[in-house]
Amino acid sequence: MCTYKSYCWSMGTTSFRTADFNQKIERQLTLLSKFWEVHTDVVWSGNDEIQSLYYDFMKDNDFLTGDAPNKPKDAREKTSGLIDLGLIDNERRPTAAGESLRQITSNGDFRPNNLLQIPADSYIYFKQMLKTSNDVDGEIVRLFVVLVLALKQLEYLTQEEFTYLLPLITTSRKFRTIVDCIKRLRKGDITIDEIIVDTLLTMENYREARLYLLERPVSEHVICQAGINRKSRQYDSTYYPLYRTIESLDRNNAQSILDLLQACRNIRIGALWCNHLFKT
Repeated sequence: MCTYKSYCWSMGTTSFRTADFNQKIERQLTLLSKFWEVHTDVVWSGNDEIQSLYYDFMKDNDFLTGDAPNKPKDAREKTSGLIDLGLIDNERRPTAAGESLRQITSNGDFRPNNLLQIPADSYIYFKQMLKTSNDVDGEIVRLFVVLVLALKQLEYLTQEEFTYLLPLITTSRKFRTIVDCIKRLRKGDITIDEIIVDTLLTMENYREARLYLLERPVSEHVICQAGINRKSRQYDSTYYPLYRTIESLDRNNAQSILDLLQACRNIRIGALWCNHLFKT
């Protein structure tokens, strides 16, 4: 059976997608410090009660609004970004770097007394980014270093190159390959989709999945197995009706087109499929 293996690195979670991210990080470090002053010697991991209490604490301090249906989950999500940056540990206790950042914020002393002559909080973020890494199939990838090396080779990165291609760099060999592909992309010799597919098919598990799909009659089970979705194999079940609808599509039949539209909408990323298959 085909197994999932990551083919790219990533940083953070959806908690990173927020305005004024650095200010919210610094404010939350202060909130966590105050929270642990009251709830001393309490374990965070697996403790829904304490996580719910922290959610309420954030709300009481106007850090968030509304009533989450799952308070522990929201509390974990709100703090996960700080873990990824090494500012707190898994128990949501400040690290040395997190405490230094909190002190800077508390004292209001952002003077650029450092090697790079940048604001004091930015200097801590910079050092934390240098340390940030991903383990991709046994390869340790330092994300910020990859970015700097790519910029040195390419001078700049477009939004699409940064979003879709930079994370494909997981080894020194792939660094050279992806940099070369980006140069070819800019000349119009290759597309982003081709680069991604070519990268996937260098990995044995994705080659196995491709063969598994091509060598069998298409069924919901086959699509789910070939999809190797890491959350659940059933996550890809909605692709089967989409496949059948495309297979039987009659461009001259309005109902057939409407069926395709509905099949697209049933996919979790349905908007992307609609944009891909329909011009309007």
